[in-house]
Order: sequence, then structure tokens, then C-alpha cells
Amino acid sequence: MTRIASRPALQPSRLRSATSTAAASTSSSTSSVSQKHLLAFGSRGKEVLEMQRLLKKEGLYKGALDGKFDRDVHQAVTAYQKKNGLEVDGVVGQQTWGATLGLSLPPGRSMLAGEPRSNALTNRHVDSFEGPARTTPSSPRGRATPLRGSTAVPESLRAYGNGRIPRGALTPIGVGSHRLYAPAAQAFQRMAADAKAQGVRIGVTDSYRSYDAQVSLANRKGLYSQGGWAATPGTSKHGWGVALDLDLNRQAQAWMRANGARYGFAETVPREPWHWEFRGQ
Repeated sequence: MTRIASRPALQPSRLRSATSTAAASTSSSTSSVSQKHLLAFGSRGKEVLEMQRLLKKEGLYKGALDGKFDRDVHQAVTAYQKKNGLEVDGVVGQQTWGATLGLSLPPGRSMLAGEPRSNALTNRHVDSFEGPARTTPSSPRGRATPLRGSTAVPESLRAYGNGRIPRGALTPIGVGSHRLYAPAAQAFQRMAADAKAQGVRIGVTDSYRSYDAQVSLANRKGLYSQGGWAATPGTSKHGWGVALDLDLNRQAQAWMRANGARYGFAETVPREPWHWEFRGQ
């Protein structure tokens, strides 16, 4: 019979030393994460270059090492997140930074340094956009006033991804070729019909917006937080089929502010009185 030599028990002093070493390593890695910034479409700089190199090493990025967070980097980040079982949003937050250092961290940015590094991301979590608005009797000159709440991502569409929803999964709203998430489309049809009965026309200039269309708009109009008119590609509520850009004259704008909430629509972007999001009734 072959004797199996027993392994000597780890002495308390060695156990404490091993534990301290592991803790120090984790602390050092966590510290490294805390020195990073949030990166998203439009970001530029050394940290973007660092991420490009990582993604290229992973075989996920084929573009130039230029420190610019463009469409190719966004797609590579998304692929990296899918590959590593992370939250897939195309944004490099503490969870994605942590994965590069072998850490398991929750989504968010509570451990990251300062403000987003030169990007347009004003709200990292794409599941909601805080800051909806509507007119109330006390609103001066008919301006929108804040209303608590958020615009949720439709569960039935979540699996497709923002801006990647197939045409057949959306419902026509009865105006041109525009389509929305089914409950939003139905609510709009009722709202438009009721407004028409009162002599008010509600026109539509945009509805569901594909990811490619979001990228094109960002390139043409600039990112919102930098004074432009576009959300970070992959975060727009248009990409979930729950937002509309309306063509409204003064009468129609006043009607929407007085009645939109009855149909589940809220005015959510201060600089864009034409932008309305569906929040359910």
C-alpha cells in the first residue's frame, strides 16, 4: 500500500501572513480601480488608450490605438462584457475596470475617481433616466417642472439591446413609418386621436432609433453633455422604443403639458421640449 504523506498544517503565523498578502493584493487592485474614470462613447485620453490595448490583446478590438472611445471601442467593450459575464452596457465602469484586474465588483461608479473622463454620460445606468418633467398649475409660463420617477426599459425588449430591436417587435403608431414599444404606441394613438378631436395636431419627427442612427446623430449633432443634442449611443430612450420627438406648435405644446401624463407621457429633457417619454399610465 502506498503511503500518502500528510501535508503539515499551516501555522497561525503563516496563515496570518498569507491572509495579509491576499488582502494587500486585493486592496492594491481596488485602489487601482478607484483611480480610474468612467469611460463611454465620446471619451478620450490615456485611459481609453489603456482600454483599447486591453481589448486588442483580447482579440476584440481591431481599430487604431488613438485614445478615442468611438463606435468600434463601444462594440469591443460590449463584447468583452458579454465574454466575462458582466452587465452589458458598452460603458467602462467599476465592474469592467475591476474585471481587467481580476476583481468582481458591482456595476456603478461609486469606487471610481471624479467625474466621467471627457464623455457625455450623464446617467451611467441605461435602465432609467431620472429627471422627467411635466407642467403643473404652478409652473411659470407653462414650463415643465420635475416629476419623480424614471423611464423603465420594457422587459419584453430588454434581451434585444438598446437600438437593436427588430422591426417586428415594435408597433406602428399610425404616423408614417414610426414604431414604438406596443403599450407606448397604443397610448400615443389614443392621445393623438383625443387631441385631434379637440382641434390639436400632434406631429412626430422621430420615434424608435437604431444604434447606428444614434451613432450618426451623435456625430452630426454632438453629445448632450458637451452642448450637443444627442445621448450617448446605446443609452437613448429612443433605442428602447419608449421615446418620441414631437412636432408641436405652441397650442400643441400646451396641450401636451396639460394632458400628456394622462396617457403616460412625460417631458423629460429640459432643453428639448419636443422630447417625450412613455412611462405607463
